[in-house]
Amino acid sequence: MGPLSIEKLTTINEIPVGGAIAVETGGTPSALVRPNASTVKAVHNCCSHQQYELAPEGWVGDNSIECALHGSTFDLDDGEPSSLISGRPACMTFSSTRGVEKRTLYLCQWPTAVLTA
Repeated sequence: MGPLSIEKLTTINEIPVGGAIAVETGGTPSALVRPNASTVKAVHNCCSHQQYELAPEGWVGDNSIECALHGSTFDLDDGEPSSLISGRPACMTFSSTRGVEKRTLYLCQWPTAVLTA
């Protein structure tokens, strides 16, 4: 097992409530989504239908993000699509309510698990 790596992603104030921003996590394009004031979730920032970015243009629902290009919708817990356009998941997902109150979000990897601190 490799060493633990910690990467600062952003501050909570950079993610609007009900919105999403694009970041890179370990070289992977990711969408950090804030469906409510106390939760941040992330998915791979690429719609599996036509590889269009989900953030920052995607529409955020209660627990989903919808691609602005063709309307593919992805669950924020598991990345699974809930529309007929895209049959493949949006790969990586993680969520955190820990650290949100601390205002700074980090990616912790050891070496393949994704956690927040």
